Amino acid sequence: MNPMQSQRGSLIIVVVILIVVVGLLASTITFIFVGSERASVQYVDATSALFFAESGIEKGMREISLNSNYTGEGPTNFGAGRFTISVSTQNASGNPLPAGQRRITSQGEIGNVNASMRSVEAIVLTSAIQFLDPFNGSIANWSVQSPNGIALLNTCPLGNTVTSTTQGTVSYDIDNAPSSLGGSFEAEITGKSHVRTGYHEATVAIAENTPVALEFWYKKIRNKRPIQMMMAIDFVSTTNNVYRIWSNCTLDSTAGWVKPAPTNWTVPAGNPINRIRLVYDLENPRNPTVTTVRFDDVKLSLSGGTILSWREVFP
Repeated sequence: MNPMQSQRGSLIIVVVILIVVVGLLASTITFIFVGSERASVQYVDATSALFFAESGIEKGMREISLNSNYTGEGPTNFGAGRFTISVSTQNASGNPLPAGQRRITSQGEIGNVNASMRSVEAIVLTSAIQFLDPFNGSIANWSVQSPNGIALLNTCPLGNTVTSTTQGTVSYDIDNAPSSLGGSFEAEITGKSHVRTGYHEATVAIAENTPVALEFWYKKIRNKRPIQMMMAIDFVSTTNNVYRIWSNCTLDSTAGWVKPAPTNWTVPAGNPINRIRLVYDLENPRNPTVTTVRFDDVKLSLSGGTILSWREVFP
């Protein structure tokens, strides 16, 4: 065989091999590029689906704050995607949630064929009245405690300073605040040098870390300036910790019923609240006179819009 022909044949084989190798490299690079692009698109779609799911949680919280009977919706279009919301009074294990809590589950989607989907679940507080007593005919909700000698959290400069006869009454009174459906809770002393100090309490159930709002009306009546005219509202935890939420130590009468601004407070971790107390400390001077404090329309509301827990739900 002619050597030139032999070399030419070898070159053709080398060229063919190079073409095949280059083709394989090109195919591999194209595959990697397309795969990378596909992975990038999937990541963006998954991130967008999570965003739509989170938007559904926000929508669900808003709807619940407007309508406590809201149970969900969807699919609801939102931008380039959509979300589907469901609301439950049970946790993921099927156990009932405490009063004023809801489980919102939101599934976010983007795309139509092979849509990307992500789901998020949140336990949220709803705006709801936890406790309300307008004293409509009695003070039966407030169990009687010892009227004297109670170790009160003293927030006033003068408290339990006079050794006098324990007198006076704690009772229902027909006098009521402007918004009340009934009368009011009253503590009163009427005699010379009399003392009435203690509290009445009612049962409530508020979970730890729960934001609450306390609202009520109060009224003070006196003829002569007393030594002490303290009234307060306390919360008591299941661990017997006492938290003074509001107090008033002024020795002056109020011309009419007063409604303070709502007191916002968050239950401490590990200390769920199970009692609310109406506290009074009345101590008269040496004058036969009347000293009275009254509470009305005591209301505790759970502050809506608070997320207690949040997690992404995987299939």
